[in-house]
Amino acid sequence: MGHEAFSRLKPFDIGRFLHLPGRKIYGISIEVSTPASGMLERMAVLAREHNVMTVYISYSAPREIDSIRGVAFIDFTDSQTRPEELLERLQELPFVKKATVISPVSNSFVVDLSSFPITMGEERLVILRESGYKALFEEIRRRIGDEAGSTLLYHVGFSIGLGYGQSHRKLAETLGLSKPKEVFETVTVPLAQALGFSLIEVLDMKDEPPYLRARVYRGFECEAMKARGKPSSFMLRGMLDGILTTLYGVRMSSVELKCIAVGDPYCEYEAKPLKK
Repeated sequence: MGHEAFSRLKPFDIGRFLHLPGRKIYGISIEVSTPASGMLERMAVLAREHNVMTVYISYSAPREIDSIRGVAFIDFTDSQTRPEELLERLQELPFVKKATVISPVSNSFVVDLSSFPITMGEERLVILRESGYKALFEEIRRRIGDEAGSTLLYHVGFSIGLGYGQSHRKLAETLGLSKPKEVFETVTVPLAQALGFSLIEVLDMKDEPPYLRARVYRGFECEAMKARGKPSSFMLRGMLDGILTTLYGVRMSSVELKCIAVGDPYCEYEAKPLKK
C-alpha cells in the first residue's frame, strides 16, 4: 500500500459515545449465542416494527465462539415504544442470552457504560486522544527542555516498542511466521494502521543483514508536532527501533530522513544495527 491507496482511506469513529442533538438516543448492551443465519435480519425486523433506528452497533471481538457481546445506540425519536419495551421483545428472541438498556447521561448524549475495561486481546486498552498526547509531548519539552524532552520521548518509545515487538512476534507464531521481515509486514504494519499509530509503506527490508527503509504517513507524533517546524519523530521512531530490535535480536537504530513537521509529504526512516 502506498500514498495513493492511503489517500483513499476514510476515518473510522470507534463509537464509545454518541451525541445527536435533538434526538432521543438510548443504548442497548446485548449478548447473543453463536451467530446463526437470519439473526441480524430478525433484529432488523424488530427495529422496523417499533419504528426505531439503529445508528451504531459494535461487537466485542469474541473470546469464545459460543457467545458474542455487542453495544448498539438506537434512535427512539420517532417511536412510541419505550426502550424497556424493545428490550423485552429482544429478550424473547431465542439467540439473545442477555440484554440491558443504557440510559443517556444527558439529553441526546449516550455513553457505553456497560463495558469496562476496554481491551485488545488480553491487554487493557486506554484511548488517548490527540489533544491528550499532544499536551504530553509539549509539556515534557517545556519542563525539561527541547533536546532532553525529545531524548526522553525516544527512550520511552523504545521501551514501548520492545514490548510491542514481543506481542507481534507471539501473534506471528500463531500464523506460522518467524522471520523479521514477514512478521513486520504481516503483523506490525497492519496493526500500526488498525490502531491509529501511522500508515507504513515498506520500501526495502532485509532479514540479513538487518535493514529497513520505510515511509510513514500521518504518524501520530509528527502530525501533532507540526508547529515545531523541525523533525519531530522521537517516540514513534523509538517504538520502531524497539520493535525492530525485538524482531531482529540486535539493537536497531533508525534515522529520520524526511518529516512532515518540516513540510515533507511523509516521514521516511532508515534503520540499521546500532554500531558499537
